[in-house]
Amino acid sequence: MAGLPALLLLPFFGAGPAAGQVTLTDNVDWEGQSSCKIVTPTATYYFHKQGAGFASMIDIDGRDWIGYRPFGGPDGQFRGIPNLVHPEGHFHPGGMACSSRIASADAAKVTIVSECQDNQWAARWDVFPQNAHLTVLRAPRTYWFLYEGSLAGKFEPEQQYVVRSSGQRTSAAESWEGDLPGPEWVYFGDNRISRVLYLVHHDDDDAIDSYWPMQGQMTVFGFGRLRLNTFMEATPNRFTIGFAESEAAARSAIEEALGDHAAGSR
Repeated sequence: MAGLPALLLLPFFGAGPAAGQVTLTDNVDWEGQSSCKIVTPTATYYFHKQGAGFASMIDIDGRDWIGYRPFGGPDGQFRGIPNLVHPEGHFHPGGMACSSRIASADAAKVTIVSECQDNQWAARWDVFPQNAHLTVLRAPRTYWFLYEGSLAGKFEPEQQYVVRSSGQRTSAAESWEGDLPGPEWVYFGDNRISRVLYLVHHDDDDAIDSYWPMQGQMTVFGFGRLRLNTFMEATPNRFTIGFAESEAAARSAIEEALGDHAAGSR
């Protein structure tokens, strides 16, 4: 992986996390691809190593808020986080154009660095007990950051909602577009449960962000996206995803993430 630090492939670190800990199982077969399984007190993540994207993000009640499958369209194959590069599909579960290695792993954090075979794209995930943080390290052209998935394990948009950093709350059945006010964030929830999924873009820009429900089967949310147009180009560029146990807790978690991942703090 030219231009990146030397990487170390680490062994299995355990079956589950103690309080406040992160555990890693490498080379797990998940939805058709060798994956990293990362278990934290708040979520279980499955990261496709060649796709360089998350195929599943499962909450502590067993609900998969992504739900990638290697078939179908919005009901499976289109889903993932962060799905950065279109149309090549880099950093998308199911993709085959990247390689990923574990740079470090201990009870406090697992770090995965991914690079595409063309040597032009590179990114790093740092998975902590409370959330996961992406840094886009190298990008030769514009890209977006997407959440495409199934809210609370099953996309039922009439029962679900999106809250933006503007404070505006809309049904997950309602499309919208426009630059989110900084600091840029959204969270997604289901009226029948308290838990929400939040996504933060740390490096404010004036790019258009957007959301729409695809065929009633998945979210299509994008930082730096309008239809098939990509707008983000900065490197490094930083994002955080995580679960919070309530809307009030989401606001606190977002503020904490913005402070934790301020420039130079991690």
